[in-house]
Amino acid sequence: MTGPEPPEAPPGTLLQSLLVDDDGEVAGYRIDGDGRYWSRRRGEDWTEGPRLTVEEVARAARAIDESGVDALEARYEEPVGEEAPSTLWVQAARPGGLRTVAVVGGRRGPALERLTAALTDIFRKRAAPPPA
Repeated sequence: MTGPEPPEAPPGTLLQSLLVDDDGEVAGYRIDGDGRYWSRRRGEDWTEGPRLTVEEVARAARAIDESGVDALEARYEEPVGEEAPSTLWVQAARPGGLRTVAVVGGRRGPALERLTAALTDIFRKRAAPPPA
């Protein structure tokens, strides 16, 4: 998943955020358009968590719209050492399909930071915040 091909996101995905670490282990979360919430801990399979409310799904969709994700390049890389860098894959539902952005290394940029902050605010008010 650190190569040029993004991870699969099932139909109906509103947002998927996956971090592939330097060992190739995957962790992250996915929000479906119908409010289903999935998390994946490092080295484990997807598990379904508490469903988002209609209001939370609307807030997540609004956060995607307002983040500026549409203007991002498909891939960002920063200079790294000899070790394999981690890769963050962010996939967001947009008109016409999923918008996929890969961040190799640690630099997310303002649009992804805005999106992360808005989503963190949604999850902060829930019992279980998203992993990674």
